[in-house]
Amino acid sequence: MLKKQQKMIKISQKISILMSEKISVILMNKGFCQKYGKSSISIKIRIEITKYK
Repeated sequence: MLKKQQKMIKISQKISILMSEKISVILMNKGFCQKYGKSSISIKIRIEITKYK
C-alpha cells in the first residue's frame, strides 16, 4: 500500500513539473521575461509537492 502511494506521489510530481513548464512557456510566449517564467515553475512545484505530503 505504501509503495503504491509513493508511486502516485512521484507521478503527480512529474505531472506538476510538466504542467508548470508548459505554463511558463506560455507566459514567455506572451511576452513575459524568462525570469518570471522560471519563478512560476518553482512556485508551482512547491505548491504541488506540499499538497501531496
